[in-house]
Amino acid sequence: VEFQLESYLPVRESVTVNDRTQSVKRTLTPDFGWLTVRSEPAGLPVTLDGKPWGTTPVERRRLSSGAHRVLVTDPRYFDRGKEVVISRGEHETVSVDLSVREGGIQVHARDSLGNDLRAQVVVDDQEIGKTPFTGKVIIGEHRVRVVLNGESWDKTVTVRERQVEK
Repeated sequence: VEFQLESYLPVRESVTVNDRTQSVKRTLTPDFGWLTVRSEPAGLPVTLDGKPWGTTPVERRRLSSGAHRVLVTDPRYFDRGKEVVISRGEHETVSVDLSVREGGIQVHARDSLGNDLRAQVVVDDQEIGKTPFTGKVIIGEHRVRVVLNGESWDKTVTVRERQVEK
């Protein structure tokens, strides 16, 4: 008798059948494991062995046993990955913290006479300081607002890695 099921190890053995034999049951060993992938920040694309595999968090996905390459990528972060060996019937978890790719912004506020002003600097709806301001932000497109006495000025800027946007 041979017991087979896709993704399980087959069992082959000899069985003596007589008038008392009602059934023959065997438990098959899985030829797969499970993998969970988490990242900080979450919501980033995952590739498994070079192929798209969803976005983090990926929870307890069935995967063939053996070695696999997990990579979490996003253009705003430095890629982070790990080699993982999935054992039969086991659950592995890969957690990665990605470092941001940064650029800078420099913000000044002046009145009509050219005098410097102390105004709030708001980036993507989050207050980050007062003018004059120079600081690091993650690369990509950002909405920068300068607020003073209830009035505001805003502009969308694209921050590039290792460059300062004025």
